[in-house]
Amino acid sequence: MSTSIERGDKMNIKLKIALLKKQVKQQELAKKLKISESLVSYYINGHKEVPEDIKGRIAQILQMKKVDLF
Repeated sequence: MSTSIERGDKMNIKLKIALLKKQVKQQELAKKLKISESLVSYYINGHKEVPEDIKGRIAQILQMKKVDLF
């Protein structure tokens, strides 16, 4: 039996907080990344691992360092 952490079900709190502080909605982020809103939600809620290239693009969009988001 896998635990939620093994499945990746761990909310990305740093990213969620950064989006709130920068006042960027998930919808806006999805549009800028050219991915679906549901995929952004999966990343934020920890249901899917964020690929390294997407991490870099998110950091660039939010004008933050990748290490501060993930």
